[in-house]
Amino acid sequence: MYLNVVNPNTTAAMTKTIAAAAAKAARPDTVIRAVSSAFGPASIEGAYDDAFAVPGLLEQIKAGEADGADAHVIACSTTPGSTRRVHWPMRLSSESAKPDFILPPCWRIGSRS
Repeated sequence: MYLNVVNPNTTAAMTKTIAAAAAKAARPDTVIRAVSSAFGPASIEGAYDDAFAVPGLLEQIKAGEADGADAHVIACSTTPGSTRRVHWPMRLSSESAKPDFILPPCWRIGSRS
């Protein structure tokens, strides 16, 4: 399977973290294309950022489609461009004060299977 995992913000460090988490969770034969938007907000903090993220997000989905992706994953705790806001749980790691994110189920917006 070829997954197009899109970070809808422009923060490269976050995309790197997302890519590592996706690779760890994926089957061995899964190819992951982890990318961030070329333009948009550095982080998504509210409705303005959410809307501002949509054009870059759609460009990366379009690029993934052109590259032959089987499915697209929006790696965000909300669903940019949607009126449906989804907030996923977060817990603190017992070993540090840094957040230990519980990865949500993938929100697939397209699939060839």
